[in-house]
Amino acid sequence: MTFNGWAVNLSDLALPGNAGKARHERLFYVLAQRVMSLPNGISQNFGTFNFGDPYALCAFSDTVHNLIQNEFGAKGEIFPVSRRLNPTLRKPIAEHLFSRTSLAVDDQDFTKRLTLRIDGQKQALGFWSWSAGQREFTPILMGLYWLCGAADKRRTGPSDAHTIDWVVIEEPEMGLHPKGIQAVLLLVLVLVLVLVLLRRGYRVVVSTHSSVVLE
Repeated sequence: MTFNGWAVNLSDLALPGNAGKARHERLFYVLAQRVMSLPNGISQNFGTFNFGDPYALCAFSDTVHNLIQNEFGAKGEIFPVSRRLNPTLRKPIAEHLFSRTSLAVDDQDFTKRLTLRIDGQKQALGFWSWSAGQREFTPILMGLYWLCGAADKRRTGPSDAHTIDWVVIEEPEMGLHPKGIQAVLLLVLVLVLVLVLLRRGYRVVVSTHSSVVLE
Protein backbone atom coordinates (compact mmCIF):
# COMPACT_ATOMS: atom_id res chain seq x y z
CA MET A 1 0.00 0.00 0.00
CA THR A 2 1.39 3.39 -1.02
CA PHE A 3 0.13 6.80 0.07
CA ASN A 4 1.85 10.13 -0.67
CA GLY A 5 5.06 8.35 -1.54
CA TRP A 6 5.10 6.35 1.71
CA ALA A 7 5.00 2.59 1.09
CA VAL A 8 3.90 -0.09 3.57
CA ASN A 9 4.10 -3.82 2.92
CA LEU A 10 1.37 -5.35 5.04
CA SER A 11 3.09 -8.73 5.21
CA ASP A 12 6.17 -7.07 6.73
CA LEU A 13 4.06 -5.76 9.61
CA ALA A 14 3.19 -9.33 10.57
CA LEU A 15 6.79 -10.49 10.87
CA PRO A 16 8.00 -11.60 14.34
CA GLY A 17 9.42 -8.69 16.31
CA ASN A 18 7.23 -6.04 14.70
CA ALA A 19 4.32 -6.41 17.14
CA GLY A 20 5.99 -4.17 19.70
CA LYS A 21 6.41 -1.43 17.12
CA ALA A 22 2.69 -1.12 16.42
CA ARG A 23 1.36 2.42 16.80
CA HIS A 24 -1.83 3.30 18.61
CA GLU A 25 -5.04 3.96 16.72
CA ARG A 26 -5.73 7.62 16.03
CA LEU A 27 -8.96 7.26 14.08
CA PHE A 28 -12.40 6.08 15.25
CA TYR A 29 -14.43 4.93 12.24
CA VAL A 30 -18.23 4.57 12.30
CA LEU A 31 -18.51 2.82 8.97
CA ALA A 32 -21.40 2.45 6.54
CA GLN A 33 -21.56 -1.34 7.15
CA ARG A 34 -22.17 -0.71 10.86
CA VAL A 35 -25.37 -2.79 10.94
CA MET A 36 -23.15 -5.87 10.47
CA SER A 37 -21.76 -5.23 13.95
CA LEU A 38 -25.13 -6.26 15.44
CA PRO A 39 -26.43 -9.33 13.57
CA ASN A 40 -29.79 -10.23 15.08
CA GLY A 41 -29.13 -7.60 17.74
CA ILE A 42 -26.15 -9.47 19.23
CA SER A 43 -22.87 -7.60 19.52
CA GLN A 44 -19.76 -9.15 17.97
CA ASN A 45 -16.25 -9.08 19.40
CA PHE A 46 -13.12 -8.86 17.24
CA GLY A 47 -12.56 -12.61 17.17
CA THR A 48 -16.04 -13.29 15.78
CA PHE A 49 -15.02 -12.12 12.32
CA ASN A 50 -13.11 -14.01 9.65
CA PHE A 51 -9.68 -13.40 8.22
CA GLY A 52 -10.04 -10.85 5.44
CA ASP A 53 -13.04 -9.06 6.93
CA PRO A 54 -12.54 -5.26 6.97
CA TYR A 55 -10.50 -4.21 10.00
CA ALA A 56 -12.66 -1.10 10.47
CA LEU A 57 -15.73 -3.31 10.91
CA CYS A 58 -13.96 -5.65 13.34
CA ALA A 59 -12.60 -2.80 15.47
CA PHE A 60 -15.88 -0.86 15.58
CA SER A 61 -17.85 -4.02 16.41
CA ASP A 62 -15.46 -4.80 19.25
CA THR A 63 -16.02 -1.33 20.73
CA VAL A 64 -19.81 -1.72 20.56
CA HIS A 65 -19.52 -5.23 22.00
CA ASN A 66 -17.59 -3.99 25.04
CA LEU A 67 -20.15 -1.26 25.71
CA ILE A 68 -23.14 -3.58 25.46
CA GLN A 69 -21.65 -6.54 27.32
CA ASN A 70 -19.81 -4.70 30.08
CA GLU A 71 -21.39 -1.30 30.68
CA PHE A 72 -24.99 -1.57 29.53
CA GLY A 73 -25.40 -5.32 29.95
CA ALA A 74 -25.65 -5.09 33.72
CA LYS A 75 -27.97 -2.06 33.68
CA GLY A 76 -30.26 -3.09 30.85
CA GLU A 77 -31.31 0.34 29.56
CA ILE A 78 -29.45 2.00 26.67
CA PHE A 79 -31.88 4.69 25.51
CA PRO A 80 -33.28 6.86 26.93
CA VAL A 81 -30.96 7.25 29.92
CA SER A 82 -30.65 10.65 31.56
CA ARG A 83 -26.92 10.42 32.30
CA ARG A 84 -26.00 10.04 28.62
CA LEU A 85 -27.86 12.76 26.69
CA ASN A 86 -29.59 15.92 27.81
CA PRO A 87 -33.35 16.31 27.12
CA THR A 88 -32.75 18.57 24.11
CA LEU A 89 -30.96 15.71 22.34
CA ARG A 90 -33.08 12.85 23.69
CA LYS A 91 -36.39 14.32 22.59
CA PRO A 92 -35.90 14.34 18.76
CA ILE A 93 -34.25 10.90 18.87
CA ALA A 94 -37.12 9.48 20.91
CA GLU A 95 -39.71 11.12 18.65
CA HIS A 96 -38.26 10.47 15.20
CA LEU A 97 -36.15 7.33 15.67
CA PHE A 98 -37.42 5.22 18.56
CA SER A 99 -41.00 6.56 18.77
CA ARG A 100 -42.62 5.13 21.92
CA THR A 101 -39.99 2.46 22.48
CA SER A 102 -36.88 2.16 24.62
CA LEU A 103 -33.62 0.51 23.60
CA ALA A 104 -32.51 -2.15 26.06
CA VAL A 105 -30.35 -5.25 26.56
CA ASP A 106 -32.27 -8.51 26.96
CA ASP A 107 -30.47 -11.54 28.39
CA GLN A 108 -33.39 -13.90 28.99
CA ASP A 109 -31.87 -16.68 26.90
CA PHE A 110 -28.39 -16.14 28.42
CA THR A 111 -27.34 -14.17 25.32
CA LYS A 112 -27.27 -10.39 25.60
CA ARG A 113 -29.13 -8.97 22.61
CA LEU A 114 -30.64 -5.58 21.86
CA THR A 115 -34.40 -5.20 21.89
CA LEU A 116 -36.96 -2.41 21.66
CA ARG A 117 -39.38 -2.34 24.57
CA ILE A 118 -42.87 -0.94 24.06
CA ASP A 119 -44.78 0.57 26.97
CA GLY A 120 -47.68 -1.67 27.95
CA GLN A 121 -46.47 -4.72 26.01
CA LYS A 122 -44.70 -7.65 27.62
CA GLN A 123 -43.04 -8.88 24.43
CA ALA A 124 -40.14 -6.74 23.18
CA LEU A 125 -39.33 -6.24 19.49
CA GLY A 126 -36.44 -8.30 18.17
CA PHE A 127 -33.77 -6.77 15.94
CA TRP A 128 -35.31 -7.78 12.62
CA SER A 129 -38.64 -6.26 13.63
CA TRP A 130 -37.04 -2.82 13.88
CA SER A 131 -37.15 -0.29 11.09
CA ALA A 132 -34.10 0.00 8.84
CA GLY A 133 -33.40 3.43 10.34
CA GLN A 134 -33.43 2.05 13.89
CA ARG A 135 -30.98 -0.69 12.94
CA GLU A 136 -28.67 1.78 11.20
CA PHE A 137 -28.82 4.43 13.92
CA THR A 138 -28.22 2.23 16.95
CA PRO A 139 -24.53 1.53 16.15
CA ILE A 140 -23.99 5.28 15.60
CA LEU A 141 -25.50 5.94 19.03
CA MET A 142 -23.20 3.34 20.60
CA GLY A 143 -20.17 4.87 18.87
CA LEU A 144 -21.04 8.35 20.14
CA TYR A 145 -21.60 6.96 23.63
CA TRP A 146 -18.06 5.57 23.52
CA LEU A 147 -16.52 8.80 22.19
CA CYS A 148 -18.20 10.85 24.89
CA GLY A 149 -17.08 8.65 27.75
CA ALA A 150 -15.65 9.91 31.01
CA ALA A 151 -12.08 10.40 29.77
CA ASP A 152 -10.99 13.71 28.24
CA LYS A 153 -10.06 11.78 25.10
CA ARG A 154 -10.38 8.08 24.42
CA ARG A 155 -7.09 6.32 25.06
CA THR A 156 -6.05 3.60 22.59
CA GLY A 157 -2.62 2.79 23.97
CA PRO A 158 -0.64 2.53 27.20
CA SER A 159 -0.32 6.28 27.91
CA ASP A 160 -2.39 9.46 27.78
CA ALA A 161 -0.56 10.41 24.58
CA HIS A 162 -2.21 7.46 22.79
CA THR A 163 -5.58 8.97 21.98
CA ILE A 164 -8.08 9.33 19.16
CA ASP A 165 -7.43 12.31 16.87
CA TRP A 166 -9.94 11.72 14.06
CA VAL A 167 -13.56 10.60 13.96
CA VAL A 168 -15.17 9.45 10.69
CA ILE A 169 -18.95 8.95 10.53
CA GLU A 170 -19.94 7.39 7.24
CA GLU A 171 -23.39 7.96 5.74
CA PRO A 172 -25.36 8.76 8.92
CA GLU A 173 -28.51 9.16 6.81
CA MET A 174 -28.81 5.48 5.84
CA GLY A 175 -32.34 4.13 6.34
CA LEU A 176 -33.69 7.38 7.81
CA HIS A 177 -36.49 9.70 6.79
CA PRO A 178 -35.72 13.47 6.74
CA LYS A 179 -36.84 14.11 10.34
CA GLY A 180 -34.74 11.18 11.50
CA ILE A 181 -31.73 12.55 9.61
CA GLN A 182 -32.18 15.92 11.31
CA ALA A 183 -32.28 14.23 14.72
CA VAL A 184 -29.08 12.31 14.02
CA LEU A 185 -27.27 15.39 12.70
CA LEU A 186 -28.31 17.40 15.77
CA LEU A 187 -26.77 14.69 17.93
CA VAL A 188 -23.58 14.60 15.84
CA LEU A 189 -23.20 18.37 15.68
CA VAL A 190 -23.79 19.00 19.37
CA LEU A 191 -21.91 16.05 20.85
CA VAL A 192 -19.09 15.75 18.34
CA LEU A 193 -18.54 18.94 16.39
CA VAL A 194 -19.15 21.25 19.37
CA LEU A 195 -18.72 19.49 22.74
CA VAL A 196 -16.09 16.98 21.69
CA LEU A 197 -14.25 19.26 19.27
CA LEU A 198 -13.87 22.05 21.81
CA ARG A 199 -13.18 19.91 24.88
CA ARG A 200 -11.37 16.89 23.47
CA GLY A 201 -9.76 17.98 20.23
CA TYR A 202 -11.26 15.41 17.84
CA ARG A 203 -11.35 16.30 14.18
CA VAL A 204 -14.51 15.01 12.53
CA VAL A 205 -15.32 13.85 9.00
CA VAL A 206 -18.88 13.05 7.92
CA SER A 207 -19.39 11.42 4.51
CA THR A 208 -22.82 11.45 2.90
CA HIS A 209 -24.84 10.86 -0.25
CA SER A 210 -27.80 12.89 1.08
CA SER A 211 -28.74 16.40 0.04
CA VAL A 212 -30.71 16.63 3.32
CA VAL A 213 -27.46 16.27 5.27
CA LEU A 214 -25.74 18.93 3.17
CA GLU A 215 -28.63 21.37 3.51
